[in-house]
Amino acid sequence: MKKLLLLLVISALALFVFAGCGGIVPGEGEGEGEGEPEGVCPEINITGSFADPDSGWTYVKGGKLTVEVTFDQPTEGAAIYLTGGIWFPMDVDRAGVWDILLPSVVSEDKTTYTAVISESLLSDVTGEDCDAFTILVEGCDVCACMESFKADWAKPFIGPVEVCIEDCACEGCSLTFTGKKMEDPCGSCGDPKVYCADCCSGFAGYSIALYDSMPFDKCCDTPCAEPIDSGSGDCQVDWTSVCLTKPAWAPGTRTVWALVTALDNVGNKTKWLAEITIDYYKDGSCAGFDVRNIDPGEDADNCVDTPDYVQCKLNNNNFVTTIE
Repeated sequence: MKKLLLLLVISALALFVFAGCGGIVPGEGEGEGEGEPEGVCPEINITGSFADPDSGWTYVKGGKLTVEVTFDQPTEGAAIYLTGGIWFPMDVDRAGVWDILLPSVVSEDKTTYTAVISESLLSDVTGEDCDAFTILVEGCDVCACMESFKADWAKPFIGPVEVCIEDCACEGCSLTFTGKKMEDPCGSCGDPKVYCADCCSGFAGYSIALYDSMPFDKCCDTPCAEPIDSGSGDCQVDWTSVCLTKPAWAPGTRTVWALVTALDNVGNKTKWLAEITIDYYKDGSCAGFDVRNIDPGEDADNCVDTPDYVQCKLNNNNFVTTIE
């Protein structure tokens, strides 16, 4: 069946390409330059995509995708196809198989067609992170309209996050979180060490939140608990919490959970969770603290990734950085 579809597509492309698809074609009996527009290509969009102005590429998150094709006028019987790689309308000497996307939803005015790419199908045609794939659309008066995208399957990277504490002006202490550099996982030119990276759609930013209880229970993508403090940034983690005082119901200690979430430009997430226990003197000032990395499956029901929090060391009653 796929071979038959391929032959039909190739035949259609061969007929239309040399007729000037998507351009101005002189009408029958008219002089050169007096023709009407024919075969105007529709807009081809994928929900949640990110158009990078620097690279010129449009990126999508690896997984189930929704394709929306919009014509400028009612169109009968439009068909939407998918294949791996980059293709061009004038490239009629094709090798490969085009998959037709089903089911397709058509708007009442027949200008918008919606189709779904399953996660398994996208995985089949892209294969590796940041591989390209192409959407082809055919319809009445339209030939070989194409748009290529890149599928970002991988999560973003951040360097180790060092945790330290500072005494507050009155009583209690605040936690500080400082990102450290790592070897560039993308192998880019320039600085071999970076604070953050994403090897496909690009790094979007990070958020950090503190909780008074374990933030994950039955919910996973979004924490169940409300944070007691939070912040965000572009690349390097650099954040100080509010003053955390000794609770009356647990004299001497307080436990909080720190969640750092890194995001790329299509919504892939890396989530690090740590349990931090703070010790207090009787007067409420900081006596010390302990950071415990929480791995996937450990208390968090696989809602997080393997973390890399580093605890600063106490030296002569001062908390000092221990890694570069």
